[in-house]
Amino acid sequence: MNTSVKSLVKIFFSLFIIFVFIQIGISYFYFKQSKKNLINNSLKSELKIKRKIFSEHFITNSSNFLFSIQDSQAFQKFLQGDNTYLKENENIFLALAKSHKYIDQVRYIDENGYENIRIDQDRKINTTTLVKSEQLQNKANRYYFEESLYKPMNKVWFSKLDLNVENGEIEFPYVPTIRAILPLEKNNDFKGILIINFNISSLLKQITFSEKFNYILTNKKSEILIHYNDEYDWSEYSNNGVKLDKFITKDKNEIITNFEFSNPNFSSIYICNQIKDSLILVGSIKDEYLKNLEKEHIQRGVLIIISILLIFLIIFTFTKVRLTEILNKLKKADEINEELSENLEISEENWRSAIENSGDGHWEWNTSTNEIHFSNNWKTMLGYEEDEISNNFFEWEKRVHKDDIKRVLKEVDKFVKQKDYKYKVKFRMETKDGSYKWIFAQGYILRKDKEGNPLRIVGTHKDITTDIKNEQFLKDEVKRKTDENFKQFQLIQQQSKLAAMGEMIGAIAHQWRQPLNEISIRIQKLKYAYKKNEIDEEFIQDFINKNKITINFMSNTIDDFRNFFTIDKKPIRFSINESIKNVLNLTEAQLKKQNIKISLNEYQDFEINGYKSEFEHVIMNFISNSKYELEEKKIENPEIIINIKEYELEFEDNAGGIPKDLITRIFEPYFTSKDQGKGTGMGLYMSKMIIEDNMKGSIEVKNTQKGAKFIIRFNKEGKKY
Repeated sequence: MNTSVKSLVKIFFSLFIIFVFIQIGISYFYFKQSKKNLINNSLKSELKIKRKIFSEHFITNSSNFLFSIQDSQAFQKFLQGDNTYLKENENIFLALAKSHKYIDQVRYIDENGYENIRIDQDRKINTTTLVKSEQLQNKANRYYFEESLYKPMNKVWFSKLDLNVENGEIEFPYVPTIRAILPLEKNNDFKGILIINFNISSLLKQITFSEKFNYILTNKKSEILIHYNDEYDWSEYSNNGVKLDKFITKDKNEIITNFEFSNPNFSSIYICNQIKDSLILVGSIKDEYLKNLEKEHIQRGVLIIISILLIFLIIFTFTKVRLTEILNKLKKADEINEELSENLEISEENWRSAIENSGDGHWEWNTSTNEIHFSNNWKTMLGYEEDEISNNFFEWEKRVHKDDIKRVLKEVDKFVKQKDYKYKVKFRMETKDGSYKWIFAQGYILRKDKEGNPLRIVGTHKDITTDIKNEQFLKDEVKRKTDENFKQFQLIQQQSKLAAMGEMIGAIAHQWRQPLNEISIRIQKLKYAYKKNEIDEEFIQDFINKNKITINFMSNTIDDFRNFFTIDKKPIRFSINESIKNVLNLTEAQLKKQNIKISLNEYQDFEINGYKSEFEHVIMNFISNSKYELEEKKIENPEIIINIKEYELEFEDNAGGIPKDLITRIFEPYFTSKDQGKGTGMGLYMSKMIIEDNMKGSIEVKNTQKGAKFIIRFNKEGKKY
């Protein structure tokens, strides 16, 4: 190497070293000045994304779930007291629970705090269970029920974020739970609440996980809910007394009072205002991430130096060996790329072939040009030849049903903009003959640009028209069967009412016979008194007073019978003893005429919540059946005994009992042991429905030494017996 070349090399290396030191100094100064601003801006941006995730994936969905149940016709019928819709509502609740990965429980709690419907879902073993009626609980004392009494009706509110409690103990592993509650109102009356328990463990992990920042989830009370050091998680329950003050002292009040807050050390944001006590996410940079940033900065500087050095070496040491090595490397890289491209083309061709052989259609979308390639199956599925549809987005868009296009385009937009969103959607497409087919479409992103935006998307179309029609057929069949059952139930109720009215007309006749005889006798006496000249003012006044008393008695009898037939609109609390006495007052005359002795033994009276008029119909039916049996069998010293015990009622006669081959069937509809024309077979069937379905009790029958004994039991907590 000659002298001039050596001098040139020295000058170049000197300039190179000066340039490197200047670059390192500028980079270091810039990094020191902008580091915290860049980090804070990144943290603020990530906090807003996490708030959006929580709002869209939880708050909106949970409200929609509750309103969808409330607006269903079956649930509205159920709120009006029509228990025939119970099963349909249970199915609706089951379907809702299975549809969302965060749901643990879906419940309807009535105005008295009793669970009517409850679905439990255990994601660990992947089971969804309809809780049996005997396991349903009274939630009247739970805070979410009591607070609902003072919340706006028909508007969703959310409980605080807490840990799930089962049988008085916190469930472990921890189950972070938020309850979405919808207070219900019908005709200005509180009708209970719809409530969904959400297990948001995975959602909390999603919003508190970050590779760059440490996150603390707290509330307005400064209680630590989730901490980046898990030993401080759920400080309210662990009794360690740790609050936000332990980690942040100076700016704690600004954090819990400001929607957004930031300083050089950390930033915070309200994740959700709708949650009781609110949720606040506080983020600070991880020391490890900060060290990595500094390390990357140094590495970047080193890379610049190395790059410049390599350029220098290439320019000034241009040799055949080095050039050959570079060319060989480039050649080898080209061979690898060519092999990869060939393998990718083979894989795509295999994929297309598999889709075509399955009968489904596939499509490929270039988002930069908006050009779409549709496969032959895709076109023939709609009745078109290959050359009848061109390759552009509009060809697909114009064939989507007008009632579906807005919804489907929204799904496409989500798919394109949200990295982890899965494109799976059902919609109708117009065929060549003008009819419509139901399509199930799926999409997959094959290639993205540097910013993560999709460049190439592929997907499939599957014809599900037959599946949709079968599904609709099943829905129609369920509705038809439900309507038939409802009409049958109405017929049964009408027959029962007619039978009861027949009994009442007979009772009225017996009640009025004696008063009418008294009035008749007084009228006859009036004639004789007139002939004997005994009518004076005192006689007339006595005549009027006695007839008034008799007429008032008859009028009161009418009121008693009218009250007996009054339909209870809602359950009330009433005395069992008082209701039985009301029935005995109505039947007293008939029983006396047939010399039937009736004894009411009140060992311990009790009150229940239920339908008083329906309960009195049950007692009237028991008396009517016993009266018939005692009269038919001509029992000497006929007797009926009623015993009232603690939440238990016994009704017994001495008519000899029920034949063994019939006793298991007496509660069946249309079954009667009476002669033709003397019974409908509906009395005991309706009695069983009233006691067990409407009043949550139990009824059984057995034979004693004297005759038949009916036993009615109620649960003192008001739950189903």
